[in-house]
Amino acid sequence: MKQLSIIMSSCILSALVFLSCSSPPPEEKEAVSLPDKIIEKFTYTESSGGEKLWQLFAQKALVYEEQTHLYGIKVHFYTQGNISSVLEARKGKIYPSSGDMEAEGEVRVESLQSRETLDARTLYWDAGRKKILGDDFIRWETSQTITTGYGLETDPGLKEVKIQRKVKTVVKE
Repeated sequence: MKQLSIIMSSCILSALVFLSCSSPPPEEKEAVSLPDKIIEKFTYTESSGGEKLWQLFAQKALVYEEQTHLYGIKVHFYTQGNISSVLEARKGKIYPSSGDMEAEGEVRVESLQSRETLDARTLYWDAGRKKILGDDFIRWETSQTITTGYGLETDPGLKEVKIQRKVKTVVKE
């Protein structure tokens, strides 16, 4: 009887060790959405009444139904047929139905007329308002000043820059 008890204990112990070593059941993974198209050297032009408003270039684009994910982007904004400013970022998105854009990762806008620069982590293009917007930290540099703060609204040529909160300006010497 004692031997049977030892055998039963060994079996139970072995079963517990086996069950504790087995891997948990596989978790259900979220469905990964695949792009409809992948395009290298992507170009997208927005115009109105035959006048070019802006032109976007990307090293790579993943095209989905509602939006396009962009990598290595550059946007030329036009005023009266000439490039007025250039936006560059590591990645972004464009929403073709509205023409709105997001740019993120070392975002820089440079006015070709005034040579002013605007730096941020993330900026947005509101196509309806024709404004560049931002919520994050902003650094705006002109020939005479460096202004920093949070929140932004500006035209693409950086002629009417409005930084909204915690604004600090340093005059260059």
